[in-house]
Amino acid sequence: MKEKYNYMRRRRQEINKENLHEFYSLEEETGCWLWNRARNQRGYGLKKFKEKITAAPRIVYELVNGPFARHLVICHKCDNPPCINPGHLFAGTQKENCQDAVAKGRTAHNTGPNSGTAKLTRRNVLEIRSMWAAGYSVISLAKRYDVAVSTIWSIFKGKTWRHVQLNEQIASSVSE
Repeated sequence: MKEKYNYMRRRRQEINKENLHEFYSLEEETGCWLWNRARNQRGYGLKKFKEKITAAPRIVYELVNGPFARHLVICHKCDNPPCINPGHLFAGTQKENCQDAVAKGRTAHNTGPNSGTAKLTRRNVLEIRSMWAAGYSVISLAKRYDVAVSTIWSIFKGKTWRHVQLNEQIASSVSE
């Protein structure tokens, strides 16, 4: 009986400290080790590791530093998604990763009217705050600006539109 050719089932190469150099190419200008295998849509390397598809930076960080808490994310000092250089990686919480992104100016400024879903403008928010201080009810303000009552409460509690500062409110009332 003729043997079936199993060319599609070639053994996938396992990644470890000894063969790590086979999985990246060096970018001399930055010192980044660029993952040269599969990547996701955002550019992060992917590899099966411990029976699970895992982000390449997580794999490399664990290989070099040992196991780490699952709730931690692996952040890049270089902000280069395909980079797996251990010197460019550090573990942190999601909050720390977001703070790092903000500090480096890598976040979209989707607050207030730039969010794409906002019904209110900065001026509306200032008016709402003034009218509430003057005694208007939350329900009347919600109807007037065609938003939910919870939207008005979120403005007052500082959950939304907190970037619109009180000094702006004072400045706008003085200029009128």
